[in-house]
Amino acid sequence: MSLRSRWFMFFIQVISYIILIFVLWITIERLLMWNIFDPFINNTIHILLGFFGFLRVQYQIDQEGITVWMSRFVIVVSAILLVFKNRYIRFREFWLSCLPFLALLTIAGISRFWSVQSGYTNGRYLYFAAVALGGFYIGLDSKKSTIRWIFEAFAALVVVGCVLMVAVRPIFAINSRNDWIGLFGWKMPPGTFMGFAAILFLFRLIDIKKEHWFVRIYSFVFYVASMFMLVRSQSTTELIAVLAVHVLVVLGLLYLKWGHLLKPFHWWIVGATCVIVLLFLWFGRGIWLGFLGKDSEFTGRFRLWATLIPYIKQRLFLGYGFGEAFWKNIQYYQPVWAVITWDPVFAHNGYIEALIDTGIVGLGLWIIFLVQVVYYSISYFLHGRNISTFLFFAWFVFVAVANIANNHLGSYETLTWLLLVVTFASLLKDRLEQKQLSSPKIRNALGSSFN
Repeated sequence: MSLRSRWFMFFIQVISYIILIFVLWITIERLLMWNIFDPFINNTIHILLGFFGFLRVQYQIDQEGITVWMSRFVIVVSAILLVFKNRYIRFREFWLSCLPFLALLTIAGISRFWSVQSGYTNGRYLYFAAVALGGFYIGLDSKKSTIRWIFEAFAALVVVGCVLMVAVRPIFAINSRNDWIGLFGWKMPPGTFMGFAAILFLFRLIDIKKEHWFVRIYSFVFYVASMFMLVRSQSTTELIAVLAVHVLVVLGLLYLKWGHLLKPFHWWIVGATCVIVLLFLWFGRGIWLGFLGKDSEFTGRFRLWATLIPYIKQRLFLGYGFGEAFWKNIQYYQPVWAVITWDPVFAHNGYIEALIDTGIVGLGLWIIFLVQVVYYSISYFLHGRNISTFLFFAWFVFVAVANIANNHLGSYETLTWLLLVVTFASLLKDRLEQKQLSSPKIRNALGSSFN
């Protein structure tokens, strides 16, 4: 390889790291406690400028403007790199697999033309698209082990930040309702990030015999810390989602040990048992939710969803516009608040929110995409037959359950959207590589090298 080629590859690698950092920042920036951080950052900058002799210079950091610039950079550069680095782009299988994903991006983007609050739709779609393209590039370009370590490092930083904030500035990190919110503005984001961290370190602990002693210790410490912070954040929905993942992990381990002994008859028994358990969880929800301090009506959510039905019918097919536009137009949210006096700012259900945002067209595309992610994730686990390959399905379960009582499908919070996109892209690459092995035509066209 020539010196020019080596420098070019190094440059591409640097750009890839920048995309990664920008995407992770985009997922967290809007959720942070900026009313506390802004004055501290601006004062620190002023002191530094004074140290260098610029005493009269006044500077106010614009974190939102920086994030907008980052989002545009990620969209443009990721698209360029995907075109030039993606070796599957020439093949029909790739585009057929990406159709639901691309259609979902399209319907969310063009909804600005009928949005009841187009400014919010435009702004939030920018972040949605940036995370989509950046996450897709990360999933295609990175090894699965690299993806796992990247997310673990990010999760560890957030956990440390939240713990330190509670320890050093509890007056800000613990709100009036005794929710431990850490670095964030309210309890849902710490629930999401701590739940995500707990799942990552849970899987590292499961492979504890394969890890160095240092990795064992740090995995245990961060698992305990993230679970503790999750419980203290009082984010019940996200806690239930994490508990569901723990149950699924146990079932996955049981399958790996005894699954080869199961006959069709046994699978019928397993299926019937799952249905019975789900029915019990639903009709007996008042019992187990009571242990978590909640009621059978999901803390007023049932009434909220019933109140939203007439509005959903008014714009059934295409909705009110992506990005929770419905909740930013006083004409629509004020009548809802007249009935639901705790003043919700979103539907508290990701699937209903998708229906409000982009109608049954958008919700249908979401369902197709989610089913695709489930299929890819389970196929990857069954093919790999080790618990590490269960991580992608665990991410999906976390997102799917969390969306039952909160909004986690990218119209505001984008971490879970990033998890879905990275999962889809990484497993799509895996499937296409398997086809490459089995198809001489594709193998000859793509060459024998693998990422």
